[in-house]
Amino acid sequence: MKTRWAAATCFLLVFVSIAYWRPFFGLMDDATILRELEKARDHGGGIGSFIRDFIRSDIDWGMFRPIYPLMAIALYGWSAQVPTALFLVNAALVAAILVLLGWAFTKRNAPIFLLACLAFPYTHDLFQHPSLQEKLVLLAVALNLMWLTSRRASKAPTSRWIPVTAAGLILGLSTKAQFVLFLPALICIQWRLDKSRTWALVVIGAMGTVALRWLGNQGGYTSRFGASSVLENLATPHVLLLLVVAAISAACTAWESRKRRVDLTLFLGPLTLLAFVFVFVQWGITGYLLSSAAPGVALCLISIFEVLERRQPKAALTFSVLLALLALGTTSYRGITMFGRLADIRKIVESSVVRDVTSAGQSFHMTCLEGSGSVQYYIRRYSGVPATVLHSPETRAGSTSAYWIGDSKMCPIGASDGRVVMSSAIPGGYRILERKR
Repeated sequence: MKTRWAAATCFLLVFVSIAYWRPFFGLMDDATILRELEKARDHGGGIGSFIRDFIRSDIDWGMFRPIYPLMAIALYGWSAQVPTALFLVNAALVAAILVLLGWAFTKRNAPIFLLACLAFPYTHDLFQHPSLQEKLVLLAVALNLMWLTSRRASKAPTSRWIPVTAAGLILGLSTKAQFVLFLPALICIQWRLDKSRTWALVVIGAMGTVALRWLGNQGGYTSRFGASSVLENLATPHVLLLLVVAAISAACTAWESRKRRVDLTLFLGPLTLLAFVFVFVQWGITGYLLSSAAPGVALCLISIFEVLERRQPKAALTFSVLLALLALGTTSYRGITMFGRLADIRKIVESSVVRDVTSAGQSFHMTCLEGSGSVQYYIRRYSGVPATVLHSPETRAGSTSAYWIGDSKMCPIGASDGRVVMSSAIPGGYRILERKR
């Protein structure tokens, strides 16, 4: 019960942070979605045109995400003038998905699952970036789990079970390619439930994975995916952390069940993390991509908790308390650093400094490519100021002076050689600097 209240408090902290900071749209995908929706509306193409253009663009990139434009319309179609409301709705959606996923994986320890997810810092990227499709992946995993473990599925004839299961898997594969990370877990669960039907998951999952990989080879977005990136990514702290968590969980579970018949469903956490590492070590393991690893981390921590619960109840209690404190601390910290930065973007867009600099015929510079285009779009649309924001990879000044927009992390700039003309409300947040040669 106490863990349940701790998880509820974490979710409440997310909503309080959003209400306090009043975050604005971010620098990743938000501006693109708003721009494309605006273009579809103004040019008479409507929603149908937006969906078609999005899917065509995705295929050109080598991706298959037909559900993504539907999510974009549902979240951004009404929120262009009320970004804070967008974040509140998205937070409610993410919270509901995590609750559903926890209930689908482990009904008895669902609160521990939630605390583990919320203690994992990268889960909070789902709250910060409403555009992330990873939440759709997690929702699809939950729905597939609920179907496979339901009484209706166990009683359904094979002639009905196969098409429903195939539809669920196709739905998952249509969210984002990360869904394939959870196929091993789904196959293991089905193997325990009914071995005779497992072949259908294997065949459909393999076909979908091959199709996604083939499509990826046709586009440029995944061109750097492959073995050439493995050595570069294998020794990163994120990979090592995930492997250590998986190893500890697997060791605890193996020791606990050493006298029993091997049951792969006891190793769902390590299995999911190994699948994540195997795929993303060929691409890159950082930032919001790690949000897909949250369920694997949570399942690993649950397996450790369950061993302690059976062997050392007091240690299990201590473990749950520490996990709750870590979740509360992570949620509080990420709430400030995430939504405080997004509040800075609102402050920049509405700033008189932007008007004065633009009126003087000068431009702004940012070190991040996507961020520069996003900020320029926001200023022009929401303030009506024809500002120019240039992408400048190196933070060097112009011939006389230059104005820079950035923070300490996403679009990094330092304050040592410039005058702060608009400061941030949080350490390391977005600010405007004037730099002179």
